[in-house]
Amino acid sequence: MNYHKSRTMLLLGVGICLFILFVGIITAKNWIIVVGAIIVIVEAIQFSIFYRCPHCGKSLTCVSGPVPEHCPHCGKELKYIL
Repeated sequence: MNYHKSRTMLLLGVGICLFILFVGIITAKNWIIVVGAIIVIVEAIQFSIFYRCPHCGKSLTCVSGPVPEHCPHCGKELKYIL
């Protein structure tokens, strides 16, 4: 998995998690809230493993905002690869 797919999965996972947490709070079902929390943990682990520069392998999690055009560590261009 590349860094673009990892970031997309994180954003999708957070959106799904927020929806699940909202449903859990509205229905007062604790097991639904636990499922949402598990999704957050899994997404955080996947993000920390796969959101890396394809050239130097260092984490891109230090970059806030959109996906950077260049790696902040090695300076090489980060091309969008599907």
